Parts: sequence; structure tokens; C-alpha cells
Amino acid sequence: MIETEKLQSVAQGGAEQRCIDPACDARFKLNERLYVCPRCGGLLDVALKAYVDADPQRLRDVWTRRLASFKPSDRSGVWRYRELLPFAADAPIVTLAEGNTPLYEAPVSAAYCGLDALTLKHQGCNPTGSFKDTGMTTAVTQALILGVRTVVCASTGNTAASLAAYAARAHLQCAILVPRGQISHASWLRVWTTERRCWNWTATSMTPCG
Repeated sequence: MIETEKLQSVAQGGAEQRCIDPACDARFKLNERLYVCPRCGGLLDVALKAYVDADPQRLRDVWTRRLASFKPSDRSGVWRYRELLPFAADAPIVTLAEGNTPLYEAPVSAAYCGLDALTLKHQGCNPTGSFKDTGMTTAVTQALILGVRTVVCASTGNTAASLAAYAARAHLQCAILVPRGQISHASWLRVWTTERRCWNWTATSMTPCG
């Protein structure tokens, strides 16, 4: 097993789900299918234990070499750094080549803010037009690991478009819940073109969009 695979194994083995409520601080295995803390009902976060035996320069060299690779996981601005993610080396990665968005120097804005320099990262250049793709690639990958068949979100915009796109790539069913009359035509079109399902909801009913 090469060094980077060992690091991925360490990262996955040291990761866990943890309740964000300090008074609870309950912890659970990474691949337990949980949506809220079963102890207190609080939200869950993924905690990754730090490791200090990695050679930073060797990691940097690996990440730099991947820039010339055509492998989908290497072309992703998220999975290129997979040694720092809590996924096994054989994870079923779902990617649309997200990340690696351009950086722009902003001297006028820097001067206005009294800064020597300012660089802006254009996350609108992600596959579905928002930064949500950089998180959705890991979320849908984890969905495959957990063996789910349908992914669901409540959103009127970027999250809906991102989940629909990644679910389509992963061949998963996807349901988008939107409040009746509260989604723009542009946002609806981004979801509809992926052929995923969208639903309107009110306090008493839920009906398909379109």
C-alpha cells in the first residue's frame, strides 16, 4: 500500500460523527446512517482526528502531480486532496470535476479595503454554478457508500441544482422539495434538465412541480 493510501486509511479510521452540542458531545461511527443525534436531537458534524506522521512536502508533490492527470478524481479540486478526507481509497467517488475554480487579482478592491493585495476565487465556475458542488461531491459519494437509493433536499436554488446534478451522475433517485411558488424559473430549469424529481409543498400537501 503506497503512502497516500495509508494516509487515507488513517483519515477514515480517525473520523467520526459528533454531536455539535457541547453538552451532549455524543459520538458515532462514520458510516452509521444518522440524520440527527439520537441522544439529544442536535445536528451532527464529521470530526477528523489530526495526524502528524505525514510528510507535508511529499503530499504537496503528490497533489501537484495530479494536476497533469486525466483521472476524474485527480481533476477534481476536492478529491485531488483526498488524503485529507475521511474516505477509503476505494470509495465510489462521484465527481463532476468540481473545484479548481479560477483566482482573480482584485487591486481596486484591495486598495478600497486598505490591503496590499486581494485575490477573489470565482466559485460560480463550478459545474452547477455555485460553491455547493464542492460539498455535494462528498455528500453523494457518502450516499453511495451508505447504500441509499434516493437523496432529498429542501431548496429553492443552488443546493437543489447541485444535488440533482450529482444524483444524476451517481444514478440515484433525487427529490427536490420547494415551497409552492417560491422557486425562480432559472433555478427550476437547472433542476429539470437533470431529469430529477421536484415537488411543491405547502403546510398540508405536496404535489409534483411542472
